Amino acid sequence: MSAECVLLEITDSIATITLNRPAAYNAITPELNSKLQEILIKAEAAPQVKVIVLTGAGKAFCAGGDLGSLAGLKDLKASRNFIAESGKTAALIYRSSKPVIAMVNGVAAGAGFNIALLSDIVICAESARFAQSFA
Repeated sequence: MSAECVLLEITDSIATITLNRPAAYNAITPELNSKLQEILIKAEAAPQVKVIVLTGAGKAFCAGGDLGSLAGLKDLKASRNFIAESGKTAALIYRSSKPVIAMVNGVAAGAGFNIALLSDIVICAESARFAQSFA
């Protein structure tokens, strides 16, 4: 990916983390997952940050796992690793010592819905839509 898939902006005491794959509705790839973990750790460690805001670029919050990317995982071990890493990301959000606010614009589906549920506060635009597809 040429552009950063996750952006961090710290203004005053607010860390705004933006999932930045708008053409793919901010769907989660292994790269996005890794970068999101890195930025969550950075925001958690920054003493000037008092609150973390999660949002999505474009017209979606997060469409969940990027099915094209996930289909390209080489084997069962790679698939299990992606799930384990997603669990680490979830734990970083859930266990944050700072309040986490999900600013949901557009669709929040699957893992994207879960990210919103892990947050302490969810603020929804009128365009917010939630869906779970797990069996």
